[in-house]
Amino acid sequence: MRNTTIKISKLDAARRQLDTAIDLYFDSGDPVSIHSLSAAAFEVLRSLSGSPESFLTTYDQIVEHAKKLGFEKEIIKALNKSQNFFKHADRDPDDILDFRIEATIFIMYESTRLYQHFTSELPLNFEILRGWLILRYPEIHRDNSHNEAVKNAASEYKENERLKFKLDYIHSKTLLKKG
Repeated sequence: MRNTTIKISKLDAARRQLDTAIDLYFDSGDPVSIHSLSAAAFEVLRSLSGSPESFLTTYDQIVEHAKKLGFEKEIIKALNKSQNFFKHADRDPDDILDFRIEATIFIMYESTRLYQHFTSELPLNFEILRGWLILRYPEIHRDNSHNEAVKNAASEYKENERLKFKLDYIHSKTLLKKG
């Protein structure tokens, strides 16, 4: 077997983790793996921000989204306890976690915002995740002028049709480029 290495920056590592988490999310993959990858990417991006204020702003935005949907306590637990629960067992080897899966999408969303802040880029998967979030949760979208249209579009895609949404999104984007 070859001894192969790659050079990778922290920002690239975060992008790869988040990109993989988004792929898993749209493929209805394992929620624990999705959360672990998303939380790891969020932690790297938060650390790269260098200022506690930018993290608090992002953290506050995540909590604000959760408040609008009625699960603020669960998101705080997901940001702190879940992340530690999934990577450590030294203090609580027999503990059981009540994990609210829905909270992870907000961690992914804010991670895409942080990544775009650093790079001015929005990779396709990140764009797709944002589109899905706007469709599924129009009440948290900052621009409420499109809420009725968004709600109508959201009725086309049920929660278990994430992959269909992703493929339709890619298809429509491809058509726009050709046209």
